[in-house]
Amino acid sequence: FGYMGSAIVTLVTYLMMTVLSYLWGSKVYPVPYRVDKALIYILGAAGLVVIYEQVDWSNLWSQTLFNIAGLLLMAVGLYYFEFKKLRLK
Repeated sequence: FGYMGSAIVTLVTYLMMTVLSYLWGSKVYPVPYRVDKALIYILGAAGLVVIYEQVDWSNLWSQTLFNIAGLLLMAVGLYYFEFKKLRLK
């Protein structure tokens, strides 16, 4: 399967380690993580990657513009949903 098979197996392994660590840690020392928000951010980033892979980028400028727009979209989303609620002294 080559490099792609190795990458997929590595991704699945890290995902399993993350889930098992979360479940085991929840039994030993429960922390009220916002798993729903974390999943939304991960799925949003994955959605941008899927869109990026589906588009035929024949123009470097459009590719760069999409990359910058995706980065700004994630940054604005983080600011709006997370940092805006924090009160800095």
